[in-house]
Amino acid sequence: MRRALGELHPCPPATILRAAEKTLGRPEGSLDARQMLVTAFCNAEMSRIDDLKRAVAPPSLAFGDKGLVVTFTPPSGVSHAALYLHVDGDKLFYDGDNKKLLAPGELGNALAARPRRPNKVLVSGGLKVGKPITATVCYRGPAAFAFGPEGAHSNSVVAALPLLPGAPLVQPYTAGGVKVHFVAPPRCFKVAIRVVDTASGDVYRVEWNADKDLYDCLLGLTGPGTSRVPIRIIEVDDHTRQTTAKIRLRAHNIEYAISLAAFNGVAWSEFGPASTINLADHVPLVPCAPLIDTIGEDNAMVRFSPPPSKLSAHGSQVVLAFRVRGAPADATRYFDSNTLELVSGDYARDALGLLNPKKHGRAIRVRGLAAATEYDVTVVGANTFGWSAHSPATTFTTLPGDVEITGVQTQDERDAEAKKRAVDVDADDSDEPEAKRPARRKRRQ
Repeated sequence: MRRALGELHPCPPATILRAAEKTLGRPEGSLDARQMLVTAFCNAEMSRIDDLKRAVAPPSLAFGDKGLVVTFTPPSGVSHAALYLHVDGDKLFYDGDNKKLLAPGELGNALAARPRRPNKVLVSGGLKVGKPITATVCYRGPAAFAFGPEGAHSNSVVAALPLLPGAPLVQPYTAGGVKVHFVAPPRCFKVAIRVVDTASGDVYRVEWNADKDLYDCLLGLTGPGTSRVPIRIIEVDDHTRQTTAKIRLRAHNIEYAISLAAFNGVAWSEFGPASTINLADHVPLVPCAPLIDTIGEDNAMVRFSPPPSKLSAHGSQVVLAFRVRGAPADATRYFDSNTLELVSGDYARDALGLLNPKKHGRAIRVRGLAAATEYDVTVVGANTFGWSAHSPATTFTTLPGDVEITGVQTQDERDAEAKKRAVDVDADDSDEPEAKRPARRKRRQ
């Protein structure tokens, strides 16, 4: 067929093949007639291609919020488009199915084109920083077997590194977890989070835990883009560019530095400045010493003030600790608000009922004390993040009998008041008949 058209005919082989399939398969007509039909078809096809090449506008390139945006408008009668990006001397084909640039020399699937209206393609990844980028497009119709020639090159753009992300806002929200609030830099739509143990230098990446609806810290991360360890990519909100990630830390009493890297469709940035947090710093402050208001033989009224919380969203509760003066620390007993009893054990480990000021008030009568026994009472603050240290101790002594003393007094004052009450009990009114005198309780010897 090429010999029939002439060796110098500009029609490409694919066009000749289509013309041959349209004409040579006919049963009627001589060979010369068929050759003439092929020649006419090829000439018309070349004229149409030349017209398209002159009429079709080149594509345009611009960087958007999620990468490089290629915009092109196919002419009428077009069903598919092949997009090429020219980067630093390489011609890269864009695979329409996998949505990515292929290596130089590789071919993939074309894009479905909408004729006579703007078509936009988002290219993310595979670009080189600091190198000029242009694009070309070629088209074919629904019945065509090959694409037409490439059109004119687009405008040239240069890919740049993303801006460095700022330090995130890190907020504790559970005994072992934090919330990381951050905003991605302009034109960045993906971020990666790095968690570093400031004491040991261990570096952690985050991985999604679907069962817990949060991210876990896993050891191993050298950096996005260059790491052989895959990183978890977190996409930000398209409108606000703000996102919050819940992360479960590896330990409660270790300081961690949390930082971000961002991706703009071209490359990853370095990790930005870090925010540090140690959940142990958010336990309650040490409470003040309690006040013993009313003392009895086996009970006492304890007034306390819960420590202020460092986080207004998390209030503090308390545990009252009683220890016989001079006894070892492991002999301390704690007041359980569920059973209203003094129990032994470790308050930080055992499920004690805490005193909530909003529920129980700031004063509680504690029973089950031993008579004539000197006690040290302390207050321990508790919140979501742990326990405070013991408050300064208040020392008091329970009464030896049924006499009840009101107020906080020294031992000498309590003895003096007991003697005075004993005198009042033994006093006898000689003018009052003995039968009419009220029964008086004998003072315990």
